[in-house]
Amino acid sequence: MAIPIHRIIYEHCYGPIPVDEAGRTYEIHHIDGDHANNHPANLQALSIQEHYDIHLKQRDYGAAQNIALRMNISHEEKSKKASELQLTRSANGTHVWQDHEKQSAEQKRRVELGIHNFLGANEYQRKLQKSRLDNGTHHNLIVHVCPHPRCGKIGRGPVMYHWHFDNCRLK
Repeated sequence: MAIPIHRIIYEHCYGPIPVDEAGRTYEIHHIDGDHANNHPANLQALSIQEHYDIHLKQRDYGAAQNIALRMNISHEEKSKKASELQLTRSANGTHVWQDHEKQSAEQKRRVELGIHNFLGANEYQRKLQKSRLDNGTHHNLIVHVCPHPRCGKIGRGPVMYHWHFDNCRLK
């Protein structure tokens, strides 16, 4: 059973990964957001809720969504959290629909960098994914092992991680 390298490094440097009240091991968060940077100072053990809150606060909605899938939050609760977040943003003036100048500046910056979606960013994405494949950090290269003790199914990529783990018959 392959364990992700960042978890091995964390345990080697800091000892056993803590377990939450539900019996789940803590998640290991890459502080700088670079999953290829497995330096011990860049790794932090967090409960799944803390991990979710950090990515939500950083506006890393893709990561927050992936974490939410592992949290087994009901659709109603996800909807309620999303509504609360949008109401908060609306109240404090940070909702994306309220600051047109900021959004315009961001889109102009993306055009200047050549990574705007309408400027052939597909080439940028291809290069990014190729570099992740080359350095071994692409999500389809990561081997996941079902955490349920009686199962232990092994698979690769996010489909295995989210679908099987959430629907494992042996949990």
